[in-house]
Amino acid sequence: MASENSLFPFFSLPPELQNNILYRLPVSDLISFSVFRSFSSLLFTPTFPSPPPDLFFLLYTIKRAPPHEKILSFHPSSRRWIYLPIPSSSFLYNAFAPWQSPLTLPSCGQDLFVVRMLSRLPAQMIPQSNYVGSESIIALISDVADQKHFKIVANCYPTGRVFCQVYDSRIGKWSDIGDTPHYTRLDAGNSAVINSSLFMHGIDRSQLLKLDLISYTLSLISPMPGLIVCSHLFSHNDNIYLIGVFRANEDPDDDVDNEDVEEVIKVFVLNWSENGESGVWSQISLLSEADEIFQNLNCYLESDDFRAVSRNGYVCVTFDLGDGFLLFDATTISWNWISPLSSIEYPGCYWSATEAGLEVLEVLEHDGLL
Repeated sequence: MASENSLFPFFSLPPELQNNILYRLPVSDLISFSVFRSFSSLLFTPTFPSPPPDLFFLLYTIKRAPPHEKILSFHPSSRRWIYLPIPSSSFLYNAFAPWQSPLTLPSCGQDLFVVRMLSRLPAQMIPQSNYVGSESIIALISDVADQKHFKIVANCYPTGRVFCQVYDSRIGKWSDIGDTPHYTRLDAGNSAVINSSLFMHGIDRSQLLKLDLISYTLSLISPMPGLIVCSHLFSHNDNIYLIGVFRANEDPDDDVDNEDVEEVIKVFVLNWSENGESGVWSQISLLSEADEIFQNLNCYLESDDFRAVSRNGYVCVTFDLGDGFLLFDATTISWNWISPLSSIEYPGCYWSATEAGLEVLEVLEHDGLL
């Protein structure tokens, strides 16, 4: 059998040149190359520089015998599916999603844990909130200055009230913020962060709220555009975007459900006022039944089926977990239909994202998958 050196003249190059070539490759390509023992040995030498982070959408869990649990991930840059490992410490099943990389917030019974994605670090247990059993997690936010720390924003429902509170890992406890404006129940997980502010909207989808993550001030910023059936907020280049299903031709005063009402997918961006305290939504994209890509959805657009995750201007949107998804690129204002893999059985849903570097390969090596 031919040796790896004879198959790949790459290994005859000087070590410095090998490192320089591999460092320029995305992590997604390094995963493919790491199956070769010689590549693996090179990647984990102390002299190999850590490659730039690569974006993966962690969409489906594939249940296999430990320690070989995997996540079926989508790599938007190359438009391909990639299997990534699940570290045994991650408790990724039954996790809340979507959350911000590199953290995730799984649930184990009534307890909450914070886990650093694709890392062998142990999970960090979160103390119970002031209103045990009544909270809904709105967001898990990494500290930009120190990635070891984070904040958790939760919505609580004590009797007759809708209450907001924040957990700060620096002080290790929850802080009460107060009642939400207009007694609006916040939509769990549907939020976006810009600088030190968290933007979110209510379950009735008629309001956009802003939480200052320093002063913990909660305020109403802007009404939402149109008659929203289901939606997803995300941030990109310091702008707030909204992608959602809208009722195109329904009387807002008509409370009767009408299955014949046309529904369309729209994308909006929020244009800020000069003082940054209010804004007006501007439509930047429309996807209707007349568009060919829309036909791939093959289903009536219902709020219960809507699921989305976003990162770096990419948004994955699905209405049926087994039928693929729409990929929206906010940079080019374009849509793509991503077909599912036909070779796998109906998988479990995870639907999160991470920007991973060398830690992916370290986990692969640790779990004996290389």
